[in-house]
Amino acid sequence: MIIEHIGISVSKPVEMAQWYKNNLGCKIQFKSGSEAEAKRLYRRLTEQGA
Repeated sequence: MIIEHIGISVSKPVEMAQWYKNNLGCKIQFKSGSEAEAKRLYRRLTEQGA
């Protein structure tokens, strides 16, 4: 099976990405920047009810 894209809003995105890599053999194709930037995006999305 090939999964092209996965997007999950989590409070610890860096740790979650590493978990997927370590446990499911996923390859990280894109990093959005710093962990602080990812957390800001997470907060913005969760505040909007996304």
